[in-house]
Amino acid sequence: MTEPHFRPYPTYAELTERLESLAARYPHIFSLSSIGETPEGRSIWMATLTDTRVGGGDSKPAIWLDGNTHAAELASSAMCLYACEQLCEGSEGRDDIRQLLERVTFYVVPRISADGAEFVLREGKPLRSAPRPWPEDRPPGFQVEDMDGDGRVRQMRVQSPGGAWKSSSEDSRLMTARGPGDRGGPFYDLYPEGFFEEGSELDKGLDGTSSYGHDFNRNYPQGWRGVHDQKGAGDYPLSHPETRAVVDQFLRCNRVSVALTYHTYCGAILRPFSDGPDDGMNAHDLGVYEDLGKMGSATTGYPAFSVYHGFTSLLPTKITGGFDDWAYLHTGAFAFTIELWNVAERAGVQIDNPANFHFMGGMSDAQLKQVLDWSDQHPQHKGFKNWTPVEHPQLGSVEVGGWDRIGFWQNPPASELDAECEKNFRFVLDLANAVPQLGPVEVETKRLGPGIWQVTAVVSNEGYLPTSGSKIGEERGNKGRVQFSLDLSASCSLVEGRPEFSVDALSGVSTVHQGNFTDSVSYGGDRCQKSTKASWVIEGAGSVTISVDGAKAGRRQVSVTLAE
Repeated sequence: MTEPHFRPYPTYAELTERLESLAARYPHIFSLSSIGETPEGRSIWMATLTDTRVGGGDSKPAIWLDGNTHAAELASSAMCLYACEQLCEGSEGRDDIRQLLERVTFYVVPRISADGAEFVLREGKPLRSAPRPWPEDRPPGFQVEDMDGDGRVRQMRVQSPGGAWKSSSEDSRLMTARGPGDRGGPFYDLYPEGFFEEGSELDKGLDGTSSYGHDFNRNYPQGWRGVHDQKGAGDYPLSHPETRAVVDQFLRCNRVSVALTYHTYCGAILRPFSDGPDDGMNAHDLGVYEDLGKMGSATTGYPAFSVYHGFTSLLPTKITGGFDDWAYLHTGAFAFTIELWNVAERAGVQIDNPANFHFMGGMSDAQLKQVLDWSDQHPQHKGFKNWTPVEHPQLGSVEVGGWDRIGFWQNPPASELDAECEKNFRFVLDLANAVPQLGPVEVETKRLGPGIWQVTAVVSNEGYLPTSGSKIGEERGNKGRVQFSLDLSASCSLVEGRPEFSVDALSGVSTVHQGNFTDSVSYGGDRCQKSTKASWVIEGAGSVTISVDGAKAGRRQVSVTLAE
């Protein structure tokens, strides 16, 4: 087997082996299934984790985790695998996890881009999502390649009078932008390691550095825009078997009220919307998103904000077609994109806006020097390599070195990974405790006369979220209604009431706290319907079974015996 370029991140075979091992060791907690197959024939694995001894997975409220939408964001699949292992091990040693698994189901898809991640691990090259040529009519251009044979694609700098970069005064190894009127030199052109394809024109620069331009997180239906308007979006929504498999499976897991899709990097908790401001969101849902985000910030140290306000407002165009917007607007689940890992903050850099710092050129030379110093103090991370002369077949004399973007900036180095996963796992547990939760069905029987009984059932939503998950879920067709059904033994008959009917969605604790005058001083009383009652009149003697389906809050069933 080829040694992966980025340890400790597992290859597809190693990931599969670890998941299958959990299934063998914890059969009552962990089951493994394939939700689809990639074009290269790899299964897209989904783990289902719940204590099946106290109910099947589809009878309980659920939370969704996924990773590796983007191929080089390897820490995202590592986080999913970490969560699986911690839940399994915790089922035998931690009361909080054991109790969660008794009442909640976890669906975990560790590696959506199974082909893409394998490409990155094998080749050591950056890749957005899929190792499939796109666009097919792309003209010859630049291809990234490890030019010095160290197993990492870093950078190349070439002295040029017209170069846009120069050595920083903070440290000559660092590259800083050439300013207006700057004539001091020497100046450099800066490239990734790589070469120009045959037929490309060097003087036109790097018009796209990859022939693999697909971006799965622009391929979801909500807000999808064609490639003329947004790079990487694909030929049409869900044109990839990977994104199609995710959507099909997510819709089958119809009790999911919270979803986390893991990405890297910059250390942030992102939420919808991607294409518009907060004032377009339902007021209850916005309040819940903000409260859940604050809870996550307290646990992880990451700031929480919307994609639009934190990212899109800085960019020349909006970002759409992402998983989180689709999951929220189409299924009513509170979906977050978690951007794992911020090496700059790990190095002690204080950052106001992680998106501006990491992606928009907002880092100062002094801040970058802090990261370089931290890299120097931890040489085992191989975060920065001093510039070394190399003869390039096309550019002549160049220097190769600089940052390891994939293995240092984009993903935690090996010794940092567990700490990053551990704090994010605590956020997972917090969110799992916030899902809607149908309480036990309380049944009262009252004898009205000889062989005549009134049977009354009361059920409550004991969770934080409503049975619809979000309010947008109620508004857009996923009503979250609570459904009752009655099953009688042959010796009983229904005199009054309907054997099957539904009532409106039940509020959760979140509904109480969203709105005006909800502080403990001015609060005017609980105005939210968190429980409901059903009643029947039944003649005869025998068993009565009442089933209650609480939508995203799960399903309950209880039986009573009527006897004189």
